Formats: sequence, C-alpha cells, structure tokens
Amino acid sequence: MGKRIARHISFSSGIQGTERHLRSFAARRFCTHLSGLDSFKGKAVLEIGGTDRISMEDFFLNSGADYRNVRLERNTGGDPRVVSGDFMDFAGRFDLVISLGVFELGAIDIDFDASSPLRSAHSLKDRVDKLASLTRKGGYAVIGTINAPCLFGDMMFREAGFGILHRESPFYTFMFAGNRGPYATGDRSELILLRKR
Repeated sequence: MGKRIARHISFSSGIQGTERHLRSFAARRFCTHLSGLDSFKGKAVLEIGGTDRISMEDFFLNSGADYRNVRLERNTGGDPRVVSGDFMDFAGRFDLVISLGVFELGAIDIDFDASSPLRSAHSLKDRVDKLASLTRKGGYAVIGTINAPCLFGDMMFREAGFGILHRESPFYTFMFAGNRGPYATGDRSELILLRKR
C-alpha cells in the first residue's frame, strides 16, 4: 500500500489546472485501496454530490463504468446519468458508491447552530443506513471529506453493515500542487474506504 500512496503523492505534485482534473485525481486516490474491484469496466458506480463542472464522471466513464450521479445541484447540462435530488430518495444497488465533500459538517448538514430553525429531515443514522442500502453486498463505499472529519463514526458504519478497510487523515489538501507538507496545517479531512458485508 505504501508504494501506491507514494506513487500518487509524486503524481499529485505535478497536478496543475482545473477542479475537474482534481476530481479525477481524487477518484484515482480513492480507488488506490480497492481490491476485488480492480477494473471498473461494467461496474455500477454512483457518485453522491458534484456539479455539472465538477464531478468524477470523466474518470469513471473512461474506465468503462456504468456511472450515475445524484446531487442536490441542478442538472443544467441535461446529462442523462445525473439525477437532481436528495440521495436519500435515490434507489438502486451499486458496486461502488463514492462521494467527495458530502458527508461532513457544512456540506450535507446545514445545522451549524443548535438553535437554528433549519434542521435536516434525516438523522446521521438514516444517512449511513441509506449509504449501505445503495451499496451491493461485497461492494464498496468510499468517502472523502474536504474541510472536516466524516460525520459518521466507526460504530455507525459497522451497525449499517460496513467493514472499515481503510481510514486516513489528512487526505484532501494532499491533492493540491504547491502544498509543501504535503498537507496544509490543520487539515482535518478524511478518506474512508468501506466494504459492505
């Protein structure tokens, strides 16, 4: 595993350009630890989150995957692979469910302040259970956060039927060229790889 991570670190130091390229790199980085899903060709992949401009679509389509995307943002491009809406209302079973910048405070949760009248309609348990229901038995769920730790703890994952294969922090600022650490000071992002039992 160490050699593969080192290879990705050296690759990331040369990344320049758009957020789309960073998302593609994120997909590669996410998939570094997958075993048993060596090829995405013909595999059902669901990305939760993203936008018309920024998603992992290119990476997975170029890999031959059957890619779908569910997100709150509108599908202004009319892409038939994209469903605008809450992933909690989405149905299906996937070999891989992947998300970047979704399951963290300030992303999927708008409840920054306990006194706020804006409350989520779903509990964290509801969300992790839904994530599990979207993942086929033996399939994977990969979560990357950008600014904060994942909202779900290890016990929540296990109770939902996931085994935790890998969890690391920091993760996200690693991707940006120009970081000298390679992580930014105070980076609390996480990369979590789960397998559905």
